[in-house]
Amino acid sequence: MASAAFEQKYVATGKVRFVYHEFPLNIHPNAIPASEAARCAGDQGAFWQMHDFLFYNQNQWAPLADAAPQFAIYAGQIGIDKTAFSSCLANKTHEDDVLKARDAGTQLQLTGTPSFSVNGKVVDTTGAQSVEDIVNRVQAQVDAALANP
Repeated sequence: MASAAFEQKYVATGKVRFVYHEFPLNIHPNAIPASEAARCAGDQGAFWQMHDFLFYNQNQWAPLADAAPQFAIYAGQIGIDKTAFSSCLANKTHEDDVLKARDAGTQLQLTGTPSFSVNGKVVDTTGAQSVEDIVNRVQAQVDAALANP
């Protein structure tokens, strides 16, 4: 079952509420600014577009001393107001929320990304060989939670 199918079966039907939280790892110096960039784009309705740009282009921005100019290029490419975006990023508008999300992940004892939890219980993805393997593990835990409300 692919993740789109998971979304259709569980999220679109209202059986499951999908909540995304950043978990910027300390080993990546630009992880917090990247999380903030996604939230700044989200202020203009483009969170997932920026999220995807950041994910697929992380080799471009991850090694930069200052990734903000690269993030602004992405903002322009996805068609949002670059001035508002850059101001949001420079003002660290979403830094506190990103840090709170990271702290919540730490409290769940997450060790990396991607990580998933169902009703506060982390899904064990140790040794997963594919996205489908992870989706299947999440689905099994969701099904168990739905069977025992």
